[in-house]
Amino acid sequence: MQSGLTVFNNLNTEEFDRYKVIINRNSWTVSEGVHSWPLKKDTLTFIKEGTEVHFDVIFNAIHGHPGEDGYMQALFEMNNIPHSSCGFFESALTFNKSKTNELLKSQGIVVPKARFYTDTKSIDPKEVASFFGLPLFIKPNRSGSSFGVTRVNDEKSILPAIQAALKEDNQVIIEEAILGTELGCGVACINGKTEAIATTEIVSKKEFFDYEAKYLGASEEITPARIDAEVEKLIFKQSEKIYNYLGLWGVIRADYIVRDNIPYLIEVNSIPGLSPASIIPQQLAHRNWALPAFFGGLLHESIERNQNK
Repeated sequence: MQSGLTVFNNLNTEEFDRYKVIINRNSWTVSEGVHSWPLKKDTLTFIKEGTEVHFDVIFNAIHGHPGEDGYMQALFEMNNIPHSSCGFFESALTFNKSKTNELLKSQGIVVPKARFYTDTKSIDPKEVASFFGLPLFIKPNRSGSSFGVTRVNDEKSILPAIQAALKEDNQVIIEEAILGTELGCGVACINGKTEAIATTEIVSKKEFFDYEAKYLGASEEITPARIDAEVEKLIFKQSEKIYNYLGLWGVIRADYIVRDNIPYLIEVNSIPGLSPASIIPQQLAHRNWALPAFFGGLLHESIERNQNK
């Protein structure tokens, strides 16, 4: 909601007639000021003063399901509506952490050692602790906003961490803990060219960059990240390669941990946070890129891309 509101408040009203679309479990609603109308889920249209309103373009700011995993993207594309997020296949792929990292590993991207489980009943905590060492991370394979992610510091916490991950997804990843400098790198298509925006170092007050650190102020973000200049260049080049190789659109964020000057890719976020406290707006401010021009540019790129399909 905060991400969507940031975009809404920073769109040029001389270019766009803006509407907020609120997606809840039981209702899809369009709002404009004090007025609201139900959104038709099949056509993504609504009736305003007796007239059916069609969207010319959609800025997708929904984190997690159903906005980041391909569901909404498929609906947008079935209705031939340009949108700011990645395509439905690319969104579903990047939402699947294990598949994405395995694919990128084959392209020379360094990722943490990990195991992927669809059946967690046979997991032996002692064997897992011996294989990965401690600490380690246990996370749901398909989830947003760090829900269900646990840093495990001792063997007895492995099974409870698996249960926490299973509340978010029936697929689980166990991953080695890379201890180093955590950072995010934004990437976008600017005037038809893929460009890394900046690196932002995350200094979490928690054990890792969890939900509270991301959204409730329990972290400090430093832009640009305090890393070696050559490492930053590598992260820029690598993030742009990931963006192009996976066929991504709009603005994304690639998350890394740098250990011994080696950047380990943790995950790719196809719809990164855009609230005032989020990383991407901080990086845009560092580059002196105004939010109205940036968000408007993404929408115009979306319209042009849709016309050229």
